[in-house]
Amino acid sequence: QMEEMYQLGNHKVQPNIVTYSTVINAYAQSGEQGSAFHAERLLAELEQRCEMEPQFTPHTVTYSTVLHALAKSGERGAAERAETVLRTMVNRYHQRGGDVQAKPNTISFTSVIDAWAKSGDSRGPSRSEQILRQMEEMYQLGNHKVQPNIVTYSTVINAYAQSGEQGSAFHAERLLAELEQRCEMEPQFTPHTVTYSTVLHALAKSGERGAAERAETVLRTMVNRYHQRGGDVQAKPNTISFTSVIDAWAKSGDSRGPSRSEQILRQMEEMYQ
Repeated sequence: QMEEMYQLGNHKVQPNIVTYSTVINAYAQSGEQGSAFHAERLLAELEQRCEMEPQFTPHTVTYSTVLHALAKSGERGAAERAETVLRTMVNRYHQRGGDVQAKPNTISFTSVIDAWAKSGDSRGPSRSEQILRQMEEMYQLGNHKVQPNIVTYSTVINAYAQSGEQGSAFHAERLLAELEQRCEMEPQFTPHTVTYSTVLHALAKSGERGAAERAETVLRTMVNRYHQRGGDVQAKPNTISFTSVIDAWAKSGDSRGPSRSEQILRQMEEMYQ
C-alpha cells in the first residue's frame, strides 16, 4: 500500500530499510508455516533493489533476523538456506571493501549453527562444528565481531546431543572438555548447567561403551565445581543432571547399573536434605 501510494506521487510514504526490516521481523516472529520463506523473499527483494537504490541495502540486523527465522522454522532445507544467507553477508563484507552494514557477527553465525542443529540432517553436527571453526579463524584474523561464545559452543554441543549418529556423544564430551580448558584463561567460556546437562543427555541415550561411567564423571565435575568454587551457580547440578546419569546406568547393560542408579538417587536425596 505504501509503495502504491508512493508510485502515485505521495513521496511522504516511501518505504525505507526500516520499513522492510520491520515486516521481515514480523515474519520472523511468526510461528506460521512458510514465514521464514517470506522473510527470505523480502530480503531478496531488498538485495535486488539496493543495486539501484543504495538506501535499501540490508544491514546486519536484517540478515540476522532472516537467519533467526530460518533457524526456528523447521522448513525443508532451512539450514542450507541459512548458510546461503550467511555466505552472502560474508561475501558482501569482503568484496565491497569491508561493507560494515552487512558485517556478520556472532549472532549471525550462531543462528546458522542453530539451524543445522535443528535440521535433523545427518550432516548437522559436523556442519555446526565447521562453522564454529570458521568463526574462530575469522576472529583470529582480526574480526572481533565473530568471536564464538558459550552459546555458540552450547549450540554445537546440542547438535551432537540431538544426533543419533554413532560417536556423537563423544564429540559432545570433546567440546565440553575444550570449554573447560578454555575457561581457565577466559572465564566467559565457563560451561553452565544446561551445557553439562546436554552432554549428560547425549551420553545417556548414546549406547556408547562406558557411557554411564563417563556421564558420572561429568556429573562429578559439576558437583565439584559447585562445592569447590564457593557455590558456582553456573554449574549447579539439578534433577535433570542426576536423572540423566541414572538413565545412563539404567541403559548401560552393566551389572552394576541398578545399584549405581540407586546410589545416585540416595546422593540426590542427601544433597536435597
